[in-house]
Formats: sequence, C-alpha cells, structure tokens
Amino acid sequence: MNKELSYLYNDDIKAALNALSEFIEGLIIPSKFEPSTIQALTHVHLVLQRMPYSTTGVFGHISIHLRINEELKYYDINVSEEEIVLFNGGSVYTQGVGSDSNSNKCFYMQTGGFIEGSDLDIYDWINGASELLNMGASISADSFDDTDEIGWDEKPE
Repeated sequence: MNKELSYLYNDDIKAALNALSEFIEGLIIPSKFEPSTIQALTHVHLVLQRMPYSTTGVFGHISIHLRINEELKYYDINVSEEEIVLFNGGSVYTQGVGSDSNSNKCFYMQTGGFIEGSDLDIYDWINGASELLNMGASISADSFDDTDEIGWDEKPE
C-alpha cells in the first residue's frame, strides 16, 4: 500500500471507489450464486456507492480466492457501517516445512473520510482480483447485518 494518509475524500478516491463498485456489481450474477452470496455482494455494493457516508446496519465480506496445488491467493474486501478495507495475500505449503502466509492491507477508508492508501491502491486491488478471476478463482461472500436496519432508499446528504 502506498503510505499516503489523507483526510480528504477527493475526486481520485471517488473515481476509484466507483470503479470498485462497478467491479462488485459485475460479480452479481443471479444464476451463478446462492441467494445469500448475492445478498452479501449487493450489500457491499451499496456501501461502496454511499462512501464516504455511513450505511447503517451493513457488515459484509467478499473473498476472491484461488488455490493451485499448495498455493492459495486471495483478494478480500470488508465493509461495515464505519469503514471499508481491501486486503490481498496468500499462503504456500511446503511439505516438511509447513505453511507460510502473508496478508497485506491494500486500502482503508473510514466513513468520515480518513484514508490510508490511494486511488492507485484500489485500482491495483481491482486488477489483481480480476486476474485471479480470469484464472478461475472462486468467490465467497457473507453479510453479517440486520437487513431491517439498512436504509435502502437513504440518500447521502
């Protein structure tokens, strides 16, 4: 992650989050996933559309992951009422030695606008996740929210 800290939600970040939102929207394929996965993808998409404003009641996780032999690679996104976090990483298993893993926080943003990272980090995450999907990666998604609390029609001020 570029070690930029910013307290301003700017046009570059907005454009990158829009690109991320479009990427997530492209994953929503009703015939491919279980309803719970579609629901989680939709909730993450909603949060991305509303940033930098909060979305009450939403907590979600999407993982794009690929295992080839003894190697695992992943790109994850976590969202909540207060933040969005992009991760990537993986692990490698070597017989006789064990597992070695790594995890990298690629981008972090709070709803108030505090940002750790840059728009380039978001685009790098999208490109990496797209590459994994092109290689046959799987997608899993969970939402841990109260759908009664979600203001689906709320418009950010």
